[in-house]
Amino acid sequence: MNEFYEWLYERYAEPGMDEALLDPAHHTMKKAWLDAEKKLSPGDCLAAEDYIGSLKLNWGALAFDRGVKVGFMLCAGLVEGRRE
Repeated sequence: MNEFYEWLYERYAEPGMDEALLDPAHHTMKKAWLDAEKKLSPGDCLAAEDYIGSLKLNWGALAFDRGVKVGFMLCAGLVEGRRE
């Protein structure tokens, strides 16, 4: 596991994810997942947690990638940024 990607996810991607702003379908799927998780065997639960952990790593890498691209675009003057 690359700890850097997890660090990026936990500090940059996750704090910006306000669940209250997400689509109602997200809340329905989350409830369904939590209900299904209760029925999993310990081995299946561990596999599911590993899968979710890998998603966090991917999201962290994507968040970092997007930030770098937007930063380069701002520096190159390709998009306008507001400075306060």
